[in-house]
Amino acid sequence: MHRPEKWGRRHAGDIISTMTRRLSLLALLAVPAAALALPGATANAIPGLDAPVIEEVFSVSGTVSAKFHNPNNDGVCWIFNAKTGEIFGGNNPTSFATGDHKMVQTSIGNGGLPAGQVIDVRGACAWERPTGPHDNVTVTDIIPVTVVGKPSTGSFG
Repeated sequence: MHRPEKWGRRHAGDIISTMTRRLSLLALLAVPAAALALPGATANAIPGLDAPVIEEVFSVSGTVSAKFHNPNNDGVCWIFNAKTGEIFGGNNPTSFATGDHKMVQTSIGNGGLPAGQVIDVRGACAWERPTGPHDNVTVTDIIPVTVVGKPSTGSFG
């Protein structure tokens, strides 16, 4: 009497090699996918702190503004001009996002930036508010924003 083989016993080597090939292919596909999922933080990231989440950056009449929040439960985040180091909001405490995850809007220029100038907007998070250079922080990628001028008044002299 012929006894039927249980599934996979006769060709167990084929099944295992097929599974190994599939897992290898999945691993190869997972590496680029993981690279795409990385946040915009740079190599000088502080362990335990993510970079701020910048929701919107825009320019109106000589001013550049940013809406952002701190994604961390601790620490403090802020927005600054990457070219000059100047903190948006003039280092005013209300321009910093704390661990409460509330949205903050802050600006630089107050109508005085020249139209056409490019401001390199960057966000940072650290355990404490900055007192000098932006070292030991987790930062976002730079977002270049071109300053817009004042709108025309519509009067023709």
